[in-house]
Amino acid sequence: MRLTILGSSASQPAAGDACSGYLVTHGRASVVFDCGAGTLGRLQEHVALDDLSAIVISHLHPDHFSDLIPLRYGRRYGEREAPAIPVFLPPGGIAYLDGL
Repeated sequence: MRLTILGSSASQPAAGDACSGYLVTHGRASVVFDCGAGTLGRLQEHVALDDLSAIVISHLHPDHFSDLIPLRYGRRYGEREAPAIPVFLPPGGIAYLDGL
């Protein structure tokens, strides 16, 4: 099992860093824990987005989920139809993100 820190800044990305984001890989599984601002570009340095097994969001502060938005649009309007990625959110998460 391998842990890659994609970002560790709080509230906003610091220069040269990203907000909270962690990639755990084991065999063929690749799971992202939190996806704060700036993590999406760093994530793609380690794994293709189509190869993600799941995304887990710990809580609904923007510095832990804001890169879900460009991830969704990039996959939705990409060059081809991408496979679904399970996204695990805290209680009320779907309604909260739908309201954005």
